[in-house]
Amino acid sequence: MYIWLSPRRSFHSKIKRTVRYGIWMHGIRAIAALGLLLWIVLLPQSLLATGNSCVPPLTNTDIKKICDILLSEPKNSISTATVDIEARLTDLLKIGLHRKLAEARGCYRLSGAEIRLYIEGEDTVGLDHYRKIGDTSDSQNIQVLSCQDRRQVSGEKRYVDVSVQLFWRPIPADPPALKVKKPHIAVGEATEITAQLLCGPCGMPSETIYFHSGSGGDISPRRVVTDQQGLAHSVFTLRQEKTVKISARHKKKHKEIIIEPQWRPWHIKVNIYFQARDTGYRSKAEFQGNFENFLLGKIANNAMAGIKSGKLLGYPLDFLQMHTPIKTVGSLKGWEKHLVNECWEQLDFNRQTAANLLIGLKFHSGAPESKGMTATVQVSPVLLFTGNAGQYYFGLNQYHNICDDETITEPTAISLDLVQNRQLIFYNFKVENCAGKYQWRYEFKFKPE
Repeated sequence: MYIWLSPRRSFHSKIKRTVRYGIWMHGIRAIAALGLLLWIVLLPQSLLATGNSCVPPLTNTDIKKICDILLSEPKNSISTATVDIEARLTDLLKIGLHRKLAEARGCYRLSGAEIRLYIEGEDTVGLDHYRKIGDTSDSQNIQVLSCQDRRQVSGEKRYVDVSVQLFWRPIPADPPALKVKKPHIAVGEATEITAQLLCGPCGMPSETIYFHSGSGGDISPRRVVTDQQGLAHSVFTLRQEKTVKISARHKKKHKEIIIEPQWRPWHIKVNIYFQARDTGYRSKAEFQGNFENFLLGKIANNAMAGIKSGKLLGYPLDFLQMHTPIKTVGSLKGWEKHLVNECWEQLDFNRQTAANLLIGLKFHSGAPESKGMTATVQVSPVLLFTGNAGQYYFGLNQYHNICDDETITEPTAISLDLVQNRQLIFYNFKVENCAGKYQWRYEFKFKPE
């Protein structure tokens, strides 16, 4: 309650003075109300922008404005103004704010605040408002904002004391915010890496950021001190055609991003040779095909990621395909003989036929092959019509078991390292069935374009 004590005056003098006083007070109230409005409405809008910029939740300038308002506020509305100001301060000083304090190193969290608004006049019963917000038990990092002032207001001397104490606690900074200028680069190309260390909306200067890159590229410098905005810059150069993980670390916190190469195509030439010598059947044939625009690097990268993840352990299939089959049309030529009524009947062929190229991982005892990938070509069968002799077909696929004995395979895997370094690769393997009666030999030439 705010009480004002007035001396006695004559009736007519009192009427005249009351009229003049009413007009004067109306102007004063309008000006004071406008000042209060500017502080309560306009100033907090700038303070509420702290989510986008590093602005203190409250400054000594703000406290001085509160003193000015309380010193100039009319007597009959000063109690209401005090309550409004106290409520607005409480709203601004919500606990949990993260800030980089001007005179301290590190990041801090607002854990509590104490607000006191004290007003006293010569002929006045003073106001003394006190409010506590949050936890104020930690006295290690207290920020004190205050204002004391005296002023002659409406014929009396008024004294105002405004004090706000902010209680901050040190906390770890946020994980570094990591950005890459170009997330897709070619082998040999470089891109800028930027890490920003923030304490809430505030950049943290003079802190050390450590950059690291996985195998497949180089990053330099690795140790960078942040500037006034909390920014640290480095440069990454891609050396292999593979995805590379980049990390930025500050103390125990880190952030990661992935840089992918610009996958470049490969040209693959395939030759398959087949021969058979069995009872009632003999054959010799060759397939030649070319597969264009084959993203072998991406396939190798997916294979490597699958191996490292451990998710492929115990996979039930013998062969895990790493991509959609690549289709082409190649030439298939040769001959085969069939024993018909004790006479050999030879069928010659030389025609174009469809083929699919598959590349994936081989599995051994439920674990994927970690050194490389294997390939297989499925060639569509060639149908042969021989009139009274009936219909025959010829096809090439090393996974077709003609007899029950064990298939003997001597493969050489497609090296993942050679793929990621974009080197010319020759890949060959041979398959035998039925104690050598049926033989396949596969030759692959992988050439980066």
